[in-house]
Amino acid sequence: MPSPCGCGRKKRSVLLVKSSTADQTCNSPAAQAILAKHLDTLEDYTKVADITAPLHSELAARTNGRWLVLCGPNTDVPAAWRGDATQFCSVTHKRTTCHAFQIE
Repeated sequence: MPSPCGCGRKKRSVLLVKSSTADQTCNSPAAQAILAKHLDTLEDYTKVADITAPLHSELAARTNGRWLVLCGPNTDVPAAWRGDATQFCSVTHKRTTCHAFQIE
C-alpha cells in the first residue's frame, strides 16, 4: 500500500535507446579492404582525387553494387551522415579519410 504522505518511491519512465555491438564505421569487410588498399597507395593527401576513380571502380566490380565514395583530408570535425545504406565503410589512413556507401 502506498504511503499516505506521497513521499514514497516514484517510478519514472525510461526512453529505450537502440544500441548495437556492430562496428559503426564499417559493416563491409570487402569495402574496408579495398579502401585501405587504395589509401595505402596515396603518397600525397592533396592527390586524393587520383585514387577515387580506381577505388570506385574496384568497389563496384568486386561487390556487384553501386557505391558513393567521398574522400578528403582529416579534420578535427568528424563527418556526420544519416541514411539507410545496406553496406557502408569509413577508413582513415594518414591524413585522408574515405567514406563509401552502397547505393541501391
